Order: sequence, then C-alpha cells, then structure tokens
Amino acid sequence: MTTPLVSIIIPVFNGQDFIEECIYSALNQTYCHTEIIVVDNNSTDHTVNKVLQIQKKFPKKISLFFEEKQGVSYARNKGIAHSHGQWIQFLDVDDLLYADKLERQLKLIFTSTSSPLMVAGVYHHLSEDKKIREVPLLTEGQDPYKSIAASLLGHLDSNLFHIDALTGINGFNETLKVGEDTDMIFRILCFKGPASMVYDYTPSAVYRQRNFGQLTKMNPMIINTEGLKVRLSILDLLESNAPDYFQKNADYFIDFVYNFIYRIGIYDIENAYSLYIKHLGGVYIPKWNSEVISWYHIAFLNILGFKNLMKCRRWLKTIFIKTKAE
Repeated sequence: MTTPLVSIIIPVFNGQDFIEECIYSALNQTYCHTEIIVVDNNSTDHTVNKVLQIQKKFPKKISLFFEEKQGVSYARNKGIAHSHGQWIQFLDVDDLLYADKLERQLKLIFTSTSSPLMVAGVYHHLSEDKKIREVPLLTEGQDPYKSIAASLLGHLDSNLFHIDALTGINGFNETLKVGEDTDMIFRILCFKGPASMVYDYTPSAVYRQRNFGQLTKMNPMIINTEGLKVRLSILDLLESNAPDYFQKNADYFIDFVYNFIYRIGIYDIENAYSLYIKHLGGVYIPKWNSEVISWYHIAFLNILGFKNLMKCRRWLKTIFIKTKAE
C-alpha cells in the first residue's frame, strides 16, 4: 500500500474541554503519514493556548490557523486551502477517531477495483447520558442518493475524502448554517457518481452529542429552514445532473422537502403554509414512507389539509400541556 499524506482538519470554536483529547485521537492513528490542521474560529476561551501547548511537542505535525468569518464551513474550507494531503479527514473538536480509522479506510481505497474519491463509514453516537449506539450505513444494493437524504451515508468524522472531490465542488457551502455536510456529500455523489465511493462497515469515529453546543442553541426555525434549503438543493442537483433518475424517484426526495416544511409549521404555521404553496403547489400529499412520514399523518393531511392539520396539531399540544400541568 502506498502512503499518501492525510490532512486531518479540526475546526474549533471554544473547544477547550475537548481539544486535547480530539488532537490526540488524531496523533494516535496507526497510520502515521498525517498532518493535523487546527482552524480556530474566534474562540474566546483557552482553546488556542491548549493547541499551542500540544503544537510545541509536535511542531512538524500540527499547524494552527485562524478564520475570522464565523461558521464551521468557513473554518473547514480554510483547512482545505492550507492542506497538503491527498486525502482529507475532517474531525469536529468534540468528536474522536478510533486509532485504526485511517489505516483501515486507506486499505479499502487501495484494494478497491474502482478509483474511489470518498469512504463512507459507520460511526458511534455517544449521547450526553453516555449511551452509545452504532449509526449504520446503507446496505449493499441500497440507493446511495436516497441514503444520504436519509442520513445513512456516514458522518464527516467517519468518512474520508480525496482532495480532488472537495476542490471539484468548491468545498463546503458557506451560506448554510446547518446541513452543510449533507449538502457537500450529496454534491460529490451527484458530480462524481456512486462508483466514487467505498463503504466501511466497522465503526471508525465517535460523534459526541452536546446539548449545549452552538448548533443546538440555534432557533429550531433556523435549523429547519436550513434543512429545507439543503433538500431543495438536492432536488435541483438531481433534476440537473440525473434527470432520468429524478423522474423515477422524485417523490422520495420531495417527501423530505415536505417534512421540513411541516417542521417549520410547528413553529410558524403561516410561513410553512406559504412554503407549502410555493414549493409543493399547496396540494401535495406525501407517499407513506416510514423514514419520513407516518401513515396517520398522511391520513389526517388528506382529511384536514395542510393548514388545518398544523392548527389541529398546535391545539392538541396546547391541551396536552394544560392537562399535564394540572
């Protein structure tokens, strides 16, 4: 097996409680031909000092850069711009890599009969109450386009990317606050095709859920509005780049658009109804799909219509809260 350089890019904002363990999970890889690029994104705690302390011990291994534009996509793109590796490993500051992650995935790449540009990998999800679960990948024969829409194509930490795949799509979409990873992976899939991927079914990273992180502090409206933007982008990409496939499978992806409009409606019925009219014509009824929409949701939607369904949901929730408080 050849030994290409792997650039491990760690974006960080106020990660003083996690940065040391994160960096050492990168340093402790059994595959040693790596560089570690830390991009600080305006931290106000002791993150930078901790990085500098570790950098003194490994000056040839660790680089530290600064990105003033706030947002993880800006930080990741800066890391890509300063990388020297043929392969890129992203690692969020509160997550960890298993020691054999890079070695195993590079073996998968070099023993593949195709010329893959990405490895999609299984990962472990660690909740705040320390419960761990394995997050699966698509199984052999499943549709990778549908899998990424349903979040079954790995996680940035568990995946591995060829630099050409990233530069070929101009990296991360910096206008997105949420879902930038799904958007990026889907663009690679659209422009490079399913044959550009190989799959690693051994857990390779730990994603740690933090309920006090930047993302979960966001207004749910922002999270769901950004999620809708990503799903609309997916529709446009498929229609433009795979028209025959899109014609046969459009309903599956449109159902995800509906699902995010519905989520927006939980917080703002009028806005959601306007989006329902704008993007789905005001009459669209999703197909039953256990991954996206329940059968009873569809039944009530048929009876009540979208706007009345959302009003009924809000009324029932109000009754439930009052009953619970009594």
